[in-house]
Amino acid sequence: MSSAQQVVNKMIEATLFQLTAQVNVEQFEQVIQQNLAAKEQATTSTTQFYDALMLNIVYFFENKKSWQVLVESMFTGKEVLAVESFEQEMLTQQMMIRQDLDEKQQAYTEQFHPQYKNPEFTRESICYEYAFESLAHSLRTDFTTQFIRKFANSPVLLEVDVAETIRVMDGTIEYHVSNIVNNMNFA
Repeated sequence: MSSAQQVVNKMIEATLFQLTAQVNVEQFEQVIQQNLAAKEQATTSTTQFYDALMLNIVYFFENKKSWQVLVESMFTGKEVLAVESFEQEMLTQQMMIRQDLDEKQQAYTEQFHPQYKNPEFTRESICYEYAFESLAHSLRTDFTTQFIRKFANSPVLLEVDVAETIRVMDGTIEYHVSNIVNNMNFA
């Protein structure tokens, strides 16, 4: 691993540590539980509730893909490394993803339903997955905004392996999210 990559990895870790050091797990859990309760109240069956959560999870996965493409574009110079550019592009992508999900909702739910029969698919497992992906989505956005603000003009960013940098960003985000969500109760 190059020394530039090591420096950027430390920048990533420091930014994520700063964002998560004072996390109040109970507060996050309360927000997640409120979201879950609202989704459950808006549905008339367990299947509809699971569908709503699964559609949200697909939304988060699609956003992660867009985030990866955008970060790669910023690190390779195809996009401007600026908070405003990042936020605007992510909002545009989110609207497109929502529209695509709305158009394909029936096809998605048909794919989901066989999974619900799997004994490993439980209310607890789907709520955990929803919480994990929801927090990862939020932390990914907050992290990227903070990282850009702090390091956009850092010349070391031009010397790194972009794919490795994205892998480290994503892995470190998921590590921090796991530490938060694993302390929540979904029973």
